[in-house]
Amino acid sequence: MANFCRYTNFQKTIISILASFKTQKEELDELKNAFHNLDKDKNGSISKQELRIGLKNVLLFELLQNHDLTTHKNQSDDNEI
Repeated sequence: MANFCRYTNFQKTIISILASFKTQKEELDELKNAFHNLDKDKNGSISKQELRIGLKNVLLFELLQNHDLTTHKNQSDDNEI
């Protein structure tokens, strides 16, 4: 990264573009993975039912994760008393 300052503007632009493509590919891979996880019957489309179940699972995961964080924080608070 220290050498980045020594590059020409053209070189900096090319590096930025390449980094952007990598990020876009990673994001696209994540979206494809999410689609495949939702498409339970593997027919290439997501039905309303598959979407409904997927959204419920995400919501449940978020609720459980927040509950675990809250429980951990409360336990930490109790230990400080």
